[in-house]
Amino acid sequence: MRVTVIYEGTLAALEMAWGCLSAGFTSHTETAGETVAMGRYLIGIGLLLVAIGLIWRYAPWLVQWFGKLPGDIRYESGRTRVLFPITSMIVVSIALTILINLFRK
Repeated sequence: MRVTVIYEGTLAALEMAWGCLSAGFTSHTETAGETVAMGRYLIGIGLLLVAIGLIWRYAPWLVQWFGKLPGDIRYESGRTRVLFPITSMIVVSIALTILINLFRK
């Protein structure tokens, strides 16, 4: 008898938890516009990655400065190399901020 009560209580708790989870999934319905926008963002990110890959492969001199600016921390000892490109990441961040703000308007 005791096993049945524990089982019924556990089953009720699981049903309640599943109801809460499934309600969260079914309450939001996607529109066609949201799906199209997500697709455009994914295509844009993919094209950006392809462009970066092509630049890295065929024009490596354009990115040789990365990690070699004053303020970038580089540690080399034996087989260990550690690079913290702090200044380079600040330059990339500023450049991306300017580009995003130009294209947003």
